Amino acid sequence: MTQRTQKFRPIVLSIAGYDPSSGAGITADVKTIAAHGCYGVTCITALTVQSTRGVKRVDAIEGRVITETLEELINDLDIAAVKIGMLGSAEAARAVAAFLKRHRLRHVVLDPVIRSSSGAELLSKEALLILKDRLLSMVSVITPNLDEAAADRNADQHD
Repeated sequence: MTQRTQKFRPIVLSIAGYDPSSGAGITADVKTIAAHGCYGVTCITALTVQSTRGVKRVDAIEGRVITETLEELINDLDIAAVKIGMLGSAEAARAVAAFLKRHRLRHVVLDPVIRSSSGAELLSKEALLILKDRLLSMVSVITPNLDEAAADRNADQHD
């Protein structure tokens, strides 16, 4: 990226999982960010084995790797906004919450990805608690779908 590109195109950081079919996650975020005239940078929280038919496997990225990636990006670039999607693990949720607490970024959007459209669980109960207890207070906008918005109520009904 040239200094000219950086100067005139807002930089948006996407923190999310990787969907190899590009229907969601990091690759979908980068396409959307570019379509709005911004420059996308990324931090992957989980790798998925999936296709358009569903999620077969999820492997979480270590919290230490997430932290190092985020710190490297924030020390190099002027991040204008952040979009958080699938965290994938409690370790990732803790790493992202700590990063946001340290840097107090503005314009943070949280899309609380809890399960895939095919029904695969993408966020543990522990990670959901971290999301609610630590992350929600540090974001500007939350964009849950209906199932995600009802997750707390549904969890209470099933326990």
